[in-house]
Amino acid sequence: MTPIPLEAARPQSPGHNEASNGGSLSEDLVNMANASLLNNGTMEVARLTTPRDKEMMQSEFFSLSDHSSWSSNEQLDFAVDKISSEPDSEMSSLTGKELHESETIYQSIMDHREESKIESRRTQLACRKMQTQIRRVAKTCSEFTAHKEEAETRISRLEDDAGSQKMTREAMEKQLEDTQWKLMDLEDRLRSNNLRVLGISEGAEGSDPHGFMVALFKEAFSDLHQWDWDKEIQRAHWFPFNRVGLSSTEGSGRPWAILISLLNFQTRQAVYDSARPNSRCKANGCTAAIYNLIAAY
Repeated sequence: MTPIPLEAARPQSPGHNEASNGGSLSEDLVNMANASLLNNGTMEVARLTTPRDKEMMQSEFFSLSDHSSWSSNEQLDFAVDKISSEPDSEMSSLTGKELHESETIYQSIMDHREESKIESRRTQLACRKMQTQIRRVAKTCSEFTAHKEEAETRISRLEDDAGSQKMTREAMEKQLEDTQWKLMDLEDRLRSNNLRVLGISEGAEGSDPHGFMVALFKEAFSDLHQWDWDKEIQRAHWFPFNRVGLSSTEGSGRPWAILISLLNFQTRQAVYDSARPNSRCKANGCTAAIYNLIAAY
């Protein structure tokens, strides 16, 4: 129901004076009916503008004049009940086709509403699924961040260890180089009393290389008579000039050298200086060449 218009609520029949029968009562009644309809939550729209509506309201207000002893609330309830019991003039004037179209539209609206509810439910489920996936991605990102920090820590530790190992390696290389130079110096010092003798045929020494070299030195360096060659020559043996384990016939054809170790450096230097003019000495029918024995570096 809609609020009742005032022009429809005023009685218009002859003999019913508006001033004598309370025109203000009609206005108050309409206002009270409107307030009652609004307070009851009525949302329909129907205006009493047709002649039938006006006649209905006039008859109702004429009947109220016979019940002037009623209270305002009783009169209001009576008027509202009578108006509500009458069929809507506009709805009653609808044809069957219009009513069918209205029902079709209403059903379409309801179907669309159901579809909207279903679609809303699907959207909610999709949102929940998306939220779950987002939480999983966030968890994965958090784990990845933790692994990344751990990897960075380990890499930093490895870099520190690598730097320390590099310093240690450089120190070891320096120490190894120093040791190598010391070793070569020591080897030179150990070889400082040695001489190489070339030109001796293999097998000429027989079974006593030491005695053979003593006899050779006595004959070749007779001017160095102050030396006792039996004592000065400590050792004498063949030294592979080509490759170790190969004789001159198995190698390039070059003979091996005889390595002589003398007692002291002074004797070695005297022998070397005596043979220096041509680096050769002759004895026992052979010509020998004498050279220093130094480290190969």
